[in-house]
Amino acid sequence: MDKKSLLPVAEVFTSIHGEGSWAGTRMMFVRLAGCSVGKPTSNPVISPLPILHDNGHTAYKCRSWDGRDFICDTDFQLKEWWSVEQLVKRAVHEGVEHVCLTGGEPFIHLETLRREAFFKKMGNSDIKTHVETSGTIAGFPPLYVYLTVSPKLGVKPTMISRADEVRLIITSNFNPLYLPKEVLIHPNVYVSPVNDIQALNHDSEVMRLCMKLLEDHPNWKFNAQIHKVYGWK
Repeated sequence: MDKKSLLPVAEVFTSIHGEGSWAGTRMMFVRLAGCSVGKPTSNPVISPLPILHDNGHTAYKCRSWDGRDFICDTDFQLKEWWSVEQLVKRAVHEGVEHVCLTGGEPFIHLETLRREAFFKKMGNSDIKTHVETSGTIAGFPPLYVYLTVSPKLGVKPTMISRADEVRLIITSNFNPLYLPKEVLIHPNVYVSPVNDIQALNHDSEVMRLCMKLLEDHPNWKFNAQIHKVYGWK
């Protein structure tokens, strides 16, 4: 089969969604390979990831929309190739009603997703599709697709506006003055402490920043990332 009709995949698994509006929902996750956010390579699909010396985990330095560096410990390296038909069949076999397309950055594969009618074929199987993206590629899925944007460096304001939910990663050097206006007026915003044990301490600087943001924006919500609390994949 021509690889132009296939999607490069890092992993496919079924688990409980741990954050945002759909926390607690069983889903099949399709992690597409590669990421284009601040990576020093012309090929975001096959770029190797460095190994952190302090914990031995595969990781990469990522950057938030305002230039803050943080460590991404997601392994989005290419493992296998899947057709859309195979993914639909797997979802039906798993008995799920939701499929979450994530990465890396899934929209670097938007041309293949559209050409192979990924969203339409999932919808025809009565499966609700979710996409989680950095918002750095202006690639709009159909309106019936639930879109989550976690803004990274180079985020497109139009992607924030289109998002059904926005998740902000909060670090100790977070400055609310740099928040995009599209975030400030968005109706569904979550704040997430950076993935760090010390940051998750209830009295840490990061947690205090999260609480202050919730005071200043009463309609925002705290993103607990329960999949990490319970050790779900």
